Amino acid sequence: MFQEHKFKIVRHAIKNIWMLIFPILRAIRSYTLDFDAFYIWITGIWIDVIVIIAIIAFGYFRWTFTWCRMGKHHIRLNTGIFIKTETAIAYDRISAVTAEYPFWLRPFKAVRVRIKTRAKKIGSGDMTLIVRYKDLSRLYDVIPIMRSEVYGAASEKLSKEEKKLRKELGRSPRWYEMLFYSLAFSSSLSGVIYLAALIFNAGRIISENAKENMDNVYRIANDMSENVSEKIPVSIPPVIIILLLILAGTWLFSFVSNLLRYCGFSIKKSETTLCVRTGLLTKRIFCIDIKKINYIDIRQNFFMKIFHVGSVNINCSGYGASKFEHPVLLPMLTRSKINMLLEQLGTEKQICDNEIRPEKWSFWSYISIPFYLLSLMLTADYITAKLFPDIANIIMFIAIMEVIPMVWFMIVKVLAFFTTGAALKDSYSCIRYSRFFMFHILLVDNDRPVKIQVFQDAIDEKIHRARLDLYFTSEKPKANKIKGLNINDAKIIIRKYEQAAKK
Repeated sequence: MFQEHKFKIVRHAIKNIWMLIFPILRAIRSYTLDFDAFYIWITGIWIDVIVIIAIIAFGYFRWTFTWCRMGKHHIRLNTGIFIKTETAIAYDRISAVTAEYPFWLRPFKAVRVRIKTRAKKIGSGDMTLIVRYKDLSRLYDVIPIMRSEVYGAASEKLSKEEKKLRKELGRSPRWYEMLFYSLAFSSSLSGVIYLAALIFNAGRIISENAKENMDNVYRIANDMSENVSEKIPVSIPPVIIILLLILAGTWLFSFVSNLLRYCGFSIKKSETTLCVRTGLLTKRIFCIDIKKINYIDIRQNFFMKIFHVGSVNINCSGYGASKFEHPVLLPMLTRSKINMLLEQLGTEKQICDNEIRPEKWSFWSYISIPFYLLSLMLTADYITAKLFPDIANIIMFIAIMEVIPMVWFMIVKVLAFFTTGAALKDSYSCIRYSRFFMFHILLVDNDRPVKIQVFQDAIDEKIHRARLDLYFTSEKPKANKIKGLNINDAKIIIRKYEQAAKK
């Protein structure tokens, strides 16, 4: 039995930070140059001190009445002062354990431990602890999948071929592989999300100095616009320069974030466990139960698809659950090496060619969305330029910025039409489809679907065509959509999954 690290007192106290509103309101009320008002505030400062002491005291007592107990088959967390609660997790139900070493916790010799199960309801079967290094070693000794990470498989007798496969699996990705991975999976959108989360979590607001600096930013953009306009016949408005700089900056932020997150990436395997180490500023160790992996997801962008390389990801509760993380297993591998990796994982699954493909006449269903989006955007730009001729130059550049991603989106969907499909084996399926700009190859057991939907509009119903939405076992199931299937092919896939579910 042990208590969490004393740093948890701060975490508990922060939950009551709202109580500081009373000292803040009192300070605002007294915010004046009048000496009498200042004197009244000073004489009542004891109220502010009591509020701060109450916040800290709540955190301390909450920490005092929180205990972690490790039994033979369960780990239990007891919390509460007046209302007692106990969370118990059986060791054999744990799907993944994460040990995080944020840079701000290292001086305190503390580590954040997340214990995750396959419970569908968020938080219903999870546990998050902040523990001392010495208590972390006790967890390693007790929890089976963490114990496997420490002791590994040194006692196993392996053949030469198995040693070769394990060496390939256990090697750390080369620096250029991680660089290419960060380039491939970085985007301006994710950069915006990272920055928004950073600002939100830090609780900072834009200062008056930052607002004043916007004039300097506009002046610099105006100078850049004049310099560019001297070299090319087209005049580029400063607003467009600012937008391009924002896009470049957010993409760069996403790229650097990915590099820092996956720097030092390595993976090791024991008989039942995968251990993934990653991170530079915040180091993370993931211990994953192989048997509790829901399915394997090979992800590719357009160029990766062309050159037949992919990033191997897994769907497992507790790994890659954050929107800032990718559940990557190995960042860059060719198809043959991916199949070697799958063999080393002890699975019978292999990437195989499609047996069921979309109908030829379903080509339009793949490119229709980018085509309609592009048409609507250009129409809106044209109308806006006619109504507001003073900003026609800006509208023109906005139209160019819209055309490039939409045309690229259409190219991606053309390739998706030729690669989407499914192969049904005795025990598993190989599903190929695309979502937005990304291609996916799912390798999933036939008994894992939790929901299947068949969609047909009026035209599809007449020509016997359908879209098949597949939902597989996952902490957060999502639709995997195969468009343009013949209705008979869709029924074949459904019957295959029904037969597997009955076994």
